[in-house]
Amino acid sequence: MIYGSVCSGIEAASAAWKDLPGWEPKWFSEIDPYCNALLKEKYGKHNFGSLENIDESKIADQRKTELLVGGTPCQSFSINGLQAGLGHANGILAISFLELAGKIKPRWIVWENVVGVLSCNGGEDFATIVETLVKFGYGVCWRVLDARNFGVPQVRRRVFVVGHLGDWRPSAAVLFESSQSQSITNEGEQARTSNNAISGEEAISNSINRNVVEKRVETTLGWAGDETTKVTLGVLPTLKSQQGGEGTGICTSDPLVVRRLTITEYERAMGFPDGYTEIKNFSTRVRQKALGNSMAVPVMRWIGERIQEVEIKLKENNMAKRLTPDDVEKIKTLGSEGKTATEIAVMLGRTPSCISQRLNKIRSGDESKCTEKNGLPTFSSLLNEKAAVKALHDVFQNGNFTKDQFIEALKR
Repeated sequence: MIYGSVCSGIEAASAAWKDLPGWEPKWFSEIDPYCNALLKEKYGKHNFGSLENIDESKIADQRKTELLVGGTPCQSFSINGLQAGLGHANGILAISFLELAGKIKPRWIVWENVVGVLSCNGGEDFATIVETLVKFGYGVCWRVLDARNFGVPQVRRRVFVVGHLGDWRPSAAVLFESSQSQSITNEGEQARTSNNAISGEEAISNSINRNVVEKRVETTLGWAGDETTKVTLGVLPTLKSQQGGEGTGICTSDPLVVRRLTITEYERAMGFPDGYTEIKNFSTRVRQKALGNSMAVPVMRWIGERIQEVEIKLKENNMAKRLTPDDVEKIKTLGSEGKTATEIAVMLGRTPSCISQRLNKIRSGDESKCTEKNGLPTFSSLLNEKAAVKALHDVFQNGNFTKDQFIEALKR
């Protein structure tokens, strides 16, 4: 999956997707000096700078961008901000993101922002975003996901929009799982049930206070820009880029200590590896600000994994549709010889699930050979073949049968 990233920041997407097979960032778009230094040091990909100045022709010159990801500035949508919406200078960048998608037409789109975007200007701004993507040919789904349900000890609720070119069902398959495979919180948000999902208190002691696990962290404190103290139990309040100079702290009971978070704890609270944001000649405060502007890595990893799963399903379905008559005959022959679906898949260059589905049809009798009566294929047997229309056409054009004989075949 070749992807491009806008408003890249410190690249939570690339940190999350680095282990996904075949996933590769092709280009970035970022203007912040610190973030640019980090992107250059860690990834070395082309950086277009401002989103509004991206040259689509240069993107076209490279391998096609299959996915466009970005979290445009949230200040214009934030409930704690002005909620000036799309008319604000930062809000306009959301429009620029949409316009870029419409020009380069990636197969997938992932857009992230604060929950306030849903209510901004009475919901009209978010409706504009969705309608614009639909106009450009995307099927769109969105969902509010909280980072604390993905293994990090931080309350961080964000809206994630996923779009797929031409169809909404792949987008829905990414963001919404079957009831058998998920656990839902009271607000309908994703709660992971895999082994890496742990409770808030465990997350703080194991993730944030990893080196002092015997000291149980019971209370966390956060100061917003107005210095209002926010107290949460077991998890951190949302980390922000601007927190009045005080930031976020934690309180332990044995011994009684109240202190600020270290930069390493900031990184862990966002799901980044220790030391990820360490770039020479940049201060801790600059690193904290960039982390507060970023996306939670585990949430992005989950979305990437889901897209990967859906991509595999789509490719399998396409491959199944493209099986040639010769392929089907080979599958029948090899299957009768006792070959497994995996063995046949290797021989034919197909996926095992594709071959397995065809073998099951053959063995259950759903794909019986076309039978003949009086030298003519019967209509009912022709309907069981995918090439029914072509076969009927061939019978009529053969010349060995009269028109009446052809009609007689259809009746059978």
